Amino acid sequence: KIFFIIPMGYNSKLFRPLDRKRAKEVLCLNIRKKYILFAGNYSQPVKGYSLAMETMNYLDASYELIKLDYAKYSDMPKYMNASNVLLMTSYQEGAPVIIKEALACNLTVVSTDVGDVKEITKDVPGCFIAKSRDPKKIAELIKKSISIDLTSVESIKIKKYSANKMNNKLKGLYLEKLGAK
Repeated sequence: KIFFIIPMGYNSKLFRPLDRKRAKEVLCLNIRKKYILFAGNYSQPVKGYSLAMETMNYLDASYELIKLDYAKYSDMPKYMNASNVLLMTSYQEGAPVIIKEALACNLTVVSTDVGDVKEITKDVPGCFIAKSRDPKKIAELIKKSISIDLTSVESIKIKKYSANKMNNKLKGLYLEKLGAK
């Protein structure tokens, strides 16, 4: 039995780099603050929001957590571009699209070791996978991620996860299987 896993792709027309200062202005955010984006549904325990809040206790007042819960999809790129790092503290995930969307917006990622996050973020400067659920250590990874001054974290690698490429992959698989009959 052969099976294929084709992850869900991200919208490459919507999720793209924008000027961080401009994105902060559009969202009325403080230009001097370092924003940590927690975009999971914080009301679901599996997303680990309590760990994100504990982590904030180890960061000074120059850091602020932006929590989004059911935000408009079309606003997500603005928040990603205004933020300094995406924080994922989930207990479990599959292939979270938000990681691909963040990288497509040049947003680095600090995450617990869930789903395929480690595979997608490996070799991307400024991205880190927490080896434990220790909030102090996660805070250190956030500081480290933000201290790396990068103009671009987007890589050729992330472009292969665009919705167009994933759809073409799925279509090719279907055509191959149909042709095999």
